[in-house]
Parts: sequence; structure tokens; C-alpha cells
Amino acid sequence: MDYVLIAENPDDAPVEFPLEDDSTLLLSTVEAQFVGATGLKFVNPATGAHRVVRLVEGRLYPPEKEGSGWGDRTYFTVYPKDVKRKHEEDEKEKEPVAPKVPKTVHKCRDLIVLGLPWETTDETLKAYFEKNYGEVAMASVKLNKNGRSRGFGFVRFNDYEIQRTVMLSRHEIDGRWCDVSFPPSAKACNNKIFVGRLTTDISADDLRQYFAPMGDITDSFIPKPFRGIGFVAFLDPDVARQACLMGDHVIKGVTVHVELATPKPSNNDRRSGGGGGGFQDRNGRGGNSFDDRWDNNSRGRGGGSGGGRWNDDDFNSGPSNRRSAGAASLRSLSPNQLLSVIEEAGLADALANGLQNYAGRNNFGPNSRNRAFDY
Repeated sequence: MDYVLIAENPDDAPVEFPLEDDSTLLLSTVEAQFVGATGLKFVNPATGAHRVVRLVEGRLYPPEKEGSGWGDRTYFTVYPKDVKRKHEEDEKEKEPVAPKVPKTVHKCRDLIVLGLPWETTDETLKAYFEKNYGEVAMASVKLNKNGRSRGFGFVRFNDYEIQRTVMLSRHEIDGRWCDVSFPPSAKACNNKIFVGRLTTDISADDLRQYFAPMGDITDSFIPKPFRGIGFVAFLDPDVARQACLMGDHVIKGVTVHVELATPKPSNNDRRSGGGGGGFQDRNGRGGNSFDDRWDNNSRGRGGGSGGGRWNDDDFNSGPSNRRSAGAASLRSLSPNQLLSVIEEAGLADALANGLQNYAGRNNFGPNSRNRAFDY
């Protein structure tokens, strides 16, 4: 039995089809493999054009009258135009559909620079970024009332691409590694989204791959044990907000729910109503400015979820029993280290006066059994 090579497209591997005893090929045999096919064609080597195989009463006849007959060439199936168009549309439907990303207007914002050395000034901060990245619109190191650096500052650029590059890079300023990010105190700067209705076959990598066309992603996370939820963090909060306005998101055939992730209020926020996302000053009052929230000397127990890995416990999904990161770090200090921190913060005199006043009000004498501190 002789065979003829047939393929649907030039890039496809050909399939061998059996010929009848009279060297013809039944169209029904071709249709069994290529549904909707109505004929065959091949490339004429003499002209480079396609030549159609003769079809009579459901039989395809070899194009050569004499000699090799069908030959060793590869033939290609022919479809009616409407069938071919429907076939192409069906193939496109099988392909994973990327989300339609609307155009986002990116804005340059103030960036906070954390972990600055004490000797860094406005001039050296600006010089670092201009030398390594480009024009700087503003650079400022925050100082306390005594004129000493508070260990953080702000920088702003005129070019969004420079801002994007800066946020994706590590920075060694005056010999110390520093973090650059959006100040997370304003609602407008929420760059994390909550993704609900996930199935077990959707992974964190699937979330990253799906949302990557929208903008730069800094993290994707699905908490364990699996609860059908996940989180994605974008570099730019504008992209996060845009993702929530795009309507349905379909990942691996599943329509998921997307909204901005809402940080949980700390226990101190609930008790005292302190503003500024749980940051408090020395007197327990909630901070209302960038300075209050990021002053290393005035951060209270309200604390904040700093940089690094975050998880679903940082967001509204149930009651939180997590201890304050600031309180945990203070407990790890020795008494001498704690006194050094108090002296560097300029609080030694205030603490001494406070203890004396407290002892006077409570009649604490030098031999009192209720004495709390020997200062």
C-alpha cells in the first residue's frame, strides 16, 4: 500500500494517508483527520505557486499523469474561507488571554530613603542620586530640633523612568545600605492588591505571570494553609489601583476577585485611636506627617510593617495577635544598650525628671519596697 504526506500548515509535521488501489485518495479519509477539509494543494516547484489537486466525486487524483504520481512532496489541506476563519478563531480561544491593560498615567512622587547615616546631608544625598541616576528635583534629610539627622530623608525626580529604576535598585549611601520606597502612610500609595477566589492549581508564579503585563511586580504571595486568597505587590501604586478597575480577571479559567489590600489597624490604634497607621510620638499621640511616622527617635509601639516579606496577616482577614515589631526589638536589648538608645534620642533628662516626679507623687523613698527603678 502506498501513502501520501499531508499536513495542515507548512510548519506542521506531515501525516501519512493510505492510497486506494487505483492510486487515488478518498476525501473522506482526509476529512477524518482534518475536519472540514475540502481538498488538497501543493507548491509547484516550477512557479512557486500553489496548485490544487483534482477532486472528482469524492476522490483526489494524483497530479502527475505519468511517472511518480503523487511523488514524495507534502500536500496541504484546503478549507472554505468561512471554515478556515472559524478554525483560526477557535485556536485563538485556546490560547491564554492576557489582561487588557489600559494606559496608566505615571506620576513622580516623593520617595522616602530609610537608614541614612547620621553624616548624610541634603547635598550628599542629592549628589548620590544625580551621579548614579539623573536629575533630582528635590532631596532633603530630616533633622531633629537639635539639628541632628533623624536617619531618613526624601527624594523626588522629574523623570518617571528614573524613579522606577531607583526603586528597583539597591543603594549604598555614604557607606551604608539604604532602602528607597513610597511612604506607605497615604492611602494613595497602597501598592498591594488582594486576590480572592483562587483555586489550588493557581500558584504565586501564576499570579505574577498574569499581572506582570500591567507593571513591575515586587512580590506575589499565597498564604499557607491554602484559603483561596493571595496578594500581589506592584512597584507603582497607580498600577495597583488600575488593576482593581479593570473588571473581571480570569486566571487559568477562573474568575478571581481583585481589590486593594487594606492594612490591619494595630491594637494601639484601636485603643487610642492614634492616627498615621499606628505610629505614635513619645506621648502616645498618633503622628500626622511623614516626619512623625518615620522619625526613628519618636516611633512608638504602634510600629509599622517595614520592608521585606509581607503576608496576609498584615491585612484585614481576621483578628491579629501579632506583637509590635518595635516592642519586640526593644525587649531584645540589654539594659546598657537600652540606656544608650535613650541617651542618643535625647530622652535621658526627660526620663530622669519623669521618674523623680513619679516617685514624689507616690512617696517613694530610697528604702521603699515599691521602688521600681534606681536611676
